[in-house]
Amino acid sequence: MSMIMLALGAHVVSVEPASDFAMAVSESAHLNCFADRSVVLNAFACAVPDHGPRSCMRSRRAWTGYRAGGPPIGLRDRLKETHGVLLELILTRNLSALPRTRNELTGVLEPLTTIPADALPLHNLMAPPHWDLIKMDSDGPEGSWLRLVERLISQRKLTVGTLTIEGNNVDGETMQLFQAAHGYAVYRLEMGDRRRWITSDGWDAHSPSGTMATLRPPQPRDTLETEVFSLRAMRHLFRVADNITLSGWRTLLGPIAGLKGASRAGRRIASTGDKAVHHWLLTSEKNLAEPTRPGAKHHFV
Repeated sequence: MSMIMLALGAHVVSVEPASDFAMAVSESAHLNCFADRSVVLNAFACAVPDHGPRSCMRSRRAWTGYRAGGPPIGLRDRLKETHGVLLELILTRNLSALPRTRNELTGVLEPLTTIPADALPLHNLMAPPHWDLIKMDSDGPEGSWLRLVERLISQRKLTVGTLTIEGNNVDGETMQLFQAAHGYAVYRLEMGDRRRWITSDGWDAHSPSGTMATLRPPQPRDTLETEVFSLRAMRHLFRVADNITLSGWRTLLGPIAGLKGASRAGRRIASTGDKAVHHWLLTSEKNLAEPTRPGAKHHFV
């Protein structure tokens, strides 16, 4: 994702606890002449400044899971230890306040990252920092991160155009605040929901040829969200209705029943109990439909 956004001309801050991945992002940015718009932090992102043997801020090696072909033998031992940094410092662009890290060769304390002078665009000093896109995917702490972002928006310390999040430990109260208090439109991505299989020609492989059959098995969530097709670069997702109640959000955060024989991701969502790991898109853009004519001003279908 970092490289895609850099290729599109964005200024990007990447937070990656695995030292080999952080190095890969940094070296790729240099190789492709994107280094002047890239900041890479080799650290764990922490929502609170906790301390102790199990705290987010403690120094440790990153987990090595979810790698193509499995982790290389001995990889964990080769990764350098890194520590946690406060996510709030990153979101509010107070990067100069980030802690220093000790150079393993010299023992000297050095800045966690070198920040090019124009790596982050200047913003209006009278307004809070703005992020066009925040992507959160770390298999666990996303719920605490989302609550932090919501608090910073409420305190007018931050503005955010769009967030995409893997919904680990996300709660209905926070999702309701983003929708009702801050006016975000919410979409659920189809990952793990295998009730449809959209083919390359745009039809559903589970429906009779040339049709889109009713979703089976039916779910309580079906009255709270609407299927959407071919929205920007997303071929299939679900638009959550506006003004969902807290009870409705608890339904939406729950698992999708009856996905026997589905993919591993689908079985994970179907078997996680009261809450499920859905993927969400929250955006301040109320209408993501494409313009009817390329280049036409604000004319949407």
